[in-house]
Parts: sequence; C-alpha cells; structure tokens
Amino acid sequence: MTFTEQQPTRLTTKTYEALAVAAPYARGKMELHDVCKREESTTHPIHTFPDGSRLYRPLTFRENMQAQVDDYYTLKNIYGQARSLDQRTRLFTTRWLDSCTSIAYKGRTSQFTIISLDEQLLSLPADFSRSFIQTEYLPGPAVQLSSSQGKYNCPLREQEVLVHEGWLAAIEGDQHLLRECANIMFFLLQRRYAPGEAVGMAFYVDAHPMEDQKRSLSLTVSNLGSEPAAVGNVSLHCGGLFLRAVPASRV
Repeated sequence: MTFTEQQPTRLTTKTYEALAVAAPYARGKMELHDVCKREESTTHPIHTFPDGSRLYRPLTFRENMQAQVDDYYTLKNIYGQARSLDQRTRLFTTRWLDSCTSIAYKGRTSQFTIISLDEQLLSLPADFSRSFIQTEYLPGPAVQLSSSQGKYNCPLREQEVLVHEGWLAAIEGDQHLLRECANIMFFLLQRRYAPGEAVGMAFYVDAHPMEDQKRSLSLTVSNLGSEPAAVGNVSLHCGGLFLRAVPASRV
C-alpha cells in the first residue's frame, strides 16, 4: 500500500513548542506551570481545581495529537513562506510528549481505563518520584478496556489503528483526528523506510500489573527512528517533556 501526503491548509492562532526534559514527570509538570505563569498573554490551557486553585496544565493526549496534526498541516509561516517538511514535522521529532491523560490499571488483571484529564496527575507534588500512583482502580464512567482483547504491545497496520479501542479511547473517540494522524504517521514511516505495507502506532500497556495503579499516557515518536506509539507503561520517575502553547507570531 502506498501512502500519499494530504495537505489540507490549516490556519491556527495557537502553536506549541516542546519544553526541555525535566524528569521526573511531576517536576516537569511544575516547570511547565512556572514558565507559563511568567509569560505575558499566554494561551496555554488552565485547569481550575475544586478549591479554586489553578494550574497551567499539561495537554491531554488528544490535545498533543491535535497540536501535531495542526502544525503539520500549517503549510506557510507567518510571513507567507512555505514551511519545509522538517519544519512541519518538528512536533513529531520530540521523542515523546507527556500528557495529563492517565491510564489506570486493575492489579493482577488485564483490565485498564483511560482518563482524559486526571486531577490526580495534575495534583502530584514536584518531588513525586515513584514509578506510578498507587490508587484504587475506580473505572467510573470510563470505557473499560482489556489488553487480552485486541492487539497491544505490537506494531499495527493503518486500518488496525483506525478501529483500535485503545487509540480511540485515548483520543476521546475523535475518529477524524485519528485518521489524520495515522495518515501522517504512515506517510512518514513509508517515506523513511522501504516501500511496502508500513506498520507502526503500537499501543503499549502493562499487561501484568501487580497492583492497582495509574501512569501517564504518552505519545512517543522516537524521531521516527522506530515506530511511533502510545505508551502507557513508562515510569512517572521518567518523562517531563510537555508541549507549551505560544503565540503563533513567535514561531
């Protein structure tokens, strides 16, 4: 199968840049807040907690993907000049993107859920350095998924990605966005490697968690040197790489 590049022009007033890695996750989250707080007229999203406190929060998994897609399809810069493919894929070459979307596992089972915006992640103190949040598995209204049902921890074909329950849950059911992202990912994969049916966009999970826990769900691209993926089994002691909204005029 040959993938062709689609080029629907995007006009956006918000663009993003990646902050430097500041492991662990919680420290990077607070550094993101501090940077946005110091910046005048920031357009970065804010979360308001029940007690009235506010935090410039990490993007959700879906927002990270939307930022990548929108930036890729922004074909011209603010001066009207054509952007190169390297410029348009800059958010696809940041190794990984952390989010405030969590993946919650039920210990000693294959069951898990995805929480699009998780206040437990947002509330972590800056000195939190454990591998995961130890918390009771409470799926609530979220769709319950199982790593024993469906294809997890292995590369997928494009058509498999488009109907994958994990991917659809992670991007909040936005099939159009998933289709756009998959088209970009598989076009870039085929462009980099030999022609043929490309595989990628695996959905990685902890298939055998020993206890109830939560982790952050990351969108990783590894400079497209390996297949891009969703990653829900990385330690919170790592991470700390977030996108920050900046005015388009600065990019």
